[in-house]
Amino acid sequence: MASNLQLHSGSPLIGSPIVYKVTAGSPVGEVTFQRVKLRVKAGLSSEGKYYDFEFSQPVTKGETVYIDISSALRSVADKYEFSFNAPDSYPYIAFSLEACDEYMQNGQNSGDVGIVTNPGGRALMGRFSDLERLKTSRAGRNPTKFTRKPKTSMEVVFTGSTFLRPVPMVASLGNIEHGPVVTKTKIEEEGVQTIWDDDGHTSGTTVYAVPFPYDGYELRFVNGLGCVESVCVHTLAQEEVKVTTDELVIARQQLFNEVSHGLTLKQNDQERWKCSSGPLDRAWQQWFLHEFVMTPAAWVCIDHIWVPCHIIPEESVRGFDRTKGGLLEVQFTIALDIAGSPFADLAI
Repeated sequence: MASNLQLHSGSPLIGSPIVYKVTAGSPVGEVTFQRVKLRVKAGLSSEGKYYDFEFSQPVTKGETVYIDISSALRSVADKYEFSFNAPDSYPYIAFSLEACDEYMQNGQNSGDVGIVTNPGGRALMGRFSDLERLKTSRAGRNPTKFTRKPKTSMEVVFTGSTFLRPVPMVASLGNIEHGPVVTKTKIEEEGVQTIWDDDGHTSGTTVYAVPFPYDGYELRFVNGLGCVESVCVHTLAQEEVKVTTDELVIARQQLFNEVSHGLTLKQNDQERWKCSSGPLDRAWQQWFLHEFVMTPAAWVCIDHIWVPCHIIPEESVRGFDRTKGGLLEVQFTIALDIAGSPFADLAI
């Protein structure tokens, strides 16, 4: 019978591998085929519904196999829709496991044999980077923070904006009671200021607030650790509209003084704004390149309305160049997900 169903390596972040090992049974007699089946039951804490997944792998008698279940947990997490307005705490994914053997002997299928269970645990959305995984032990690591913003220099924010900051939290598969928490702080005064945790002393983030520029925008985006963060950027006074046109011919009954005529359909008048991060140090440029522009979802604030958009990086971004002394920056494009002018009021 199957046995030894245990966690082999991984972390609570479902974007990285979560590997369980299970040892196949040793049925008496000769078998023509044998496999181990691993069933995963998982669901979002905010949904209250569980989904079943099954993995299988051919084995020999007594063989120990290693199965990555993170793809099943990601399928569950994909049902969660992120919003620009971060919740009090993000949901977690709860799961349990069940393993068994199945083999063919004397032309008959054994069915599920030797079922063994594992209570599983709870996991979070997000992923470790490849380097973060290489720098840790083989067994895995637990996340302690849910933002990758560097602290080599102060982050520049605009007065009137709302600063979103994921709070540090130590999480493991066995101790998760809630998902990451994001605090919201209204920036009202100019100058240097430190945004603390609720207890006022555990940890904080120092920012430098400047007046809201006429060419600046406040954005929120989903970071690589599964939380919504805020960032302030500058425009480059360059706008594009990607209009698509289809030329058609309207067919009508031919009369002597009436003929078919053409029709041009125009759509997708969605604006694209070229933006800049502003001057950066090397660590912040790395953050913009590998965290911000890689976000799967983002929102930009236009006239106090959060409009969904996509961040499109340049085909190639010049990073640190030791031979030149120019300022570092990252240029990218904000592609709005809405059609029409984002600044026009309805004529009603």
